[in-house]
Formats: sequence, structure tokens, C-alpha cells
Amino acid sequence: MSNSKKVFVLKNTIVFTVPVSWKVGRKSEYLIEFTFPTGSYPKLGVSLECFDNPKITSEKEIFKYLTDGIKTNKKIKKISSDVFTINYEINTSDDNLILWKVLNIAKPRNFRFLRLSLGWPNNENANHLVKGVLNDITNVIENIKFSVTKTIFDDLASLDYKLKNNRLENKILF
Repeated sequence: MSNSKKVFVLKNTIVFTVPVSWKVGRKSEYLIEFTFPTGSYPKLGVSLECFDNPKITSEKEIFKYLTDGIKTNKKIKKISSDVFTINYEINTSDDNLILWKVLNIAKPRNFRFLRLSLGWPNNENANHLVKGVLNDITNVIENIKFSVTKTIFDDLASLDYKLKNNRLENKILF
């Protein structure tokens, strides 16, 4: 992508390559927003999550995770050997929404999960604005880079998993 800049998130755990005309807003370490040259609306919201899950070990389980277990005809796109994505479009008479989910596997059991969403009113002007950035968004998603090594955020996800699944034993001493 020519005329692009890199946006580093979670201390280089995730790297976005976006057009230089996009602006980046950081709401927190795990939430960012991209705005486009058209102004402050619409916004591409991005939610980031690192987690540990020893039960996701096959493409079938990845599909189940990305679809939230809901039966659907949507196909998962395999961007690389360790990155999968799926997207949904929701249209009503008043609004449009596109959701993308991206899952990166950091073997053996760590995952980086991104939810991207773009919502806009269903009218001719807004539809025209969004149509102009959808190809850029698709390129950005297909070119997201993930750290090949474990990061502190992966370690925190593993610790969180262990703490949530720790079983306390009740011992009576007297």
C-alpha cells in the first residue's frame, strides 16, 4: 500500500498499515478508532483482545469461535496460516453496519482477537462516502501484522486464564 503509515498497537503486538490520510484515535490500550479524510464520521472502531484458550485447536473450533457458535453460511477467510477473518453486513432501513472479526493464533494456545466495526446512516451521501473507503479497509485488514513472538499481553492473557481456572482446595487443619 503506497502512501501508508504504520500504527503500532499493544506495544507492537499488532501493526496496522493504513493510508496516511487516516487519523488514529486511541480510546484505551485495547480500543482504537480510525477516521477518514471525509471527516470525523464515520469511524472504524477496533477492539483488541489477547486471550489464552487451550480448547481452540482446529479450524472447526476457530469457525465456531468466530461465528459465536451460530450456524451460518458465511465463509471464514484464511489470510495466512495463523490469521483468520470473517465479516458480517447488517442493513436496516435506517442504518448500515459492517463487522469484521480477525483471529490470530500465537501457538500453542494464545490468540489475538480483533473486532472492527463501521456503522453509518443508510442514505445516499453516507453510502457514497463509505463505498470510497471499503476497499482501503479490506486492504488494511488483509495486511494486519501480528508479533511472531509472545508479548507481555500474551503472558497477561495466559495468567488471566490460569487465575480464572484455578481451583481452590478447602483444607481443614483442626
